Amino acid sequence: MIWSRTFARTHTVTSEFQPVKTHQQGGYWVESTGPVKIQLGVSTESGNWQWLQQSVSLFRIPIPTIFRPRVSAGKAVVNGLYQFEVKISLPLLGLIFGYSGTLKKDDGKMID
Repeated sequence: MIWSRTFARTHTVTSEFQPVKTHQQGGYWVESTGPVKIQLGVSTESGNWQWLQQSVSLFRIPIPTIFRPRVSAGKAVVNGLYQFEVKISLPLLGLIFGYSGTLKKDDGKMID
């Protein structure tokens, strides 16, 4: 799955999500954005997803837990629309940025 998002109408970030095994097999997703890879588990509650960060690597080098960014991300389907929220924080600094939105279907494509 490819997910591109544009910030301030000028900067586009594209991530690739790859599933590894199934949920029943203890599977997880790997999000790749440039040289950063984030291993994410998934928790589902009432049909909503919460991504659970398990590890982060930069140029294939694992970042120790004490130094790595914290990602809080989730999605829900409300009235048939995919709504998401993402927050990223750093140890000692706290929240550095976050974003949220709703994707809508347009001619078979998902757009923000």
